[in-house]
Amino acid sequence: MRTQNRKGFTLIELLVVILIIGILASIAVPQYFKTVEKARVGEATSALASVRAAADRYYSNAATYPTSFGKLDIVFKNTAGSNILSGNLATLKYFSIQMANGFARAMRKGAPGYSNYTITINYSTGLLTITGGTVANTDYDSLIDK
Repeated sequence: MRTQNRKGFTLIELLVVILIIGILASIAVPQYFKTVEKARVGEATSALASVRAAADRYYSNAATYPTSFGKLDIVFKNTAGSNILSGNLATLKYFSIQMANGFARAMRKGAPGYSNYTITINYSTGLLTITGGTVANTDYDSLIDK
């Protein structure tokens, strides 16, 4: 009687491994993209906090909130060192920040996944709110730390 010494994996074993990898990927990939988007939101909230602090300093002198970046004592620059302010609009990498009387808002530039939402900071209360969003079943409030 002759016995064969077979080495390798059966087709069923390979399919089970591929199935397990697929299940893990379907859980991990959306969470990864949400984490990346939270980091990008950090860019906007940091800039909005700087704008609010500068607006508070302006308010203490003028008794009114500013409506353009030119009235503030801050400067936003890109990585090349160029000023990114234009009137009442600052263009960051992932957001555009616009000033108005009493608040500033950061609008998300179009991107796959998360897009068309706005983060607003109220100067007097410091409250951050997030509105909009086009992705179904997405909790946009979870993107900002309150």
